[in-house]
Amino acid sequence: MAEKLRHDVVSVLKLYQETISSMSQSLPLILDAAVGEHYDSVSQRIEKMSAFTEYDGFLEILAMSFLLQKQFQIFFHNESLNKYE
Repeated sequence: MAEKLRHDVVSVLKLYQETISSMSQSLPLILDAAVGEHYDSVSQRIEKMSAFTEYDGFLEILAMSFLLQKQFQIFFHNESLNKYE
C-alpha cells in the first residue's frame, strides 16, 4: 500500500510539475530536502521521491492530503520544553 501511495503522490507531482516549478520561484521551501539541503529543481525532487529511500517532505504531504481527501496535523517535538507542538 505504501508503494502505491508513493507512486500516486509522484504522479500528482508530475501532473502539476509546471505549476509547482513556478511556485518554487516565490516559495523556495518547496525545494527543501532537509535543514540546509535543497533540491536543484522540482523535477529533481520528483525523481528522488520516486525512490523509496527518500523521505517525504511538506510538498508530498500536501499531495497525499489531496489524494486522500484528508487533512493532516503535523506536530514537532520541542526538546527544550519536552512536548509536542
